[in-house]
Amino acid sequence: MSENINEFKSTKQVLELIGLTQDEIEAYFHLTGRGPVMTGEIALLINISEEKAVDVAKNLLEKGLVREIPGTNPFYIALPPYSALLNQIQNFKEIVSTLLSMWALIKSSRDAMSFTGFVFLPFLIFFLIFLDFLTVGGYFKVF
Repeated sequence: MSENINEFKSTKQVLELIGLTQDEIEAYFHLTGRGPVMTGEIALLINISEEKAVDVAKNLLEKGLVREIPGTNPFYIALPPYSALLNQIQNFKEIVSTLLSMWALIKSSRDAMSFTGFVFLPFLIFFLIFLDFLTVGGYFKVF
């Protein structure tokens, strides 16, 4: 029982880290294990307006957590979160690459200018602001 609760909490944390809202998380949990559903059903499942359910479905689709079955009224079916997590890993790799490039620029500027604080300080401040922007609640957020 407690294993299921821990699994739920950890899945919820991952979904939060990839940028889902509470409505999107709730909708995703309701959609897993179900067949295809329309936005009206999503609205009923999580008690939101149908207009909001359309936005929720589109955001889940963009994140790779649902598949759209086209039609006059499209249906949505939950997918395992692997594709969304793969996208997040790719984004994280890009962030690390950017950080490494910034570090190389800082290092080369520092070496070329004989490390004057006036040259190095703006890069350092930008780097620290960038790192602060990426962190939320002690975790790195990935877009």
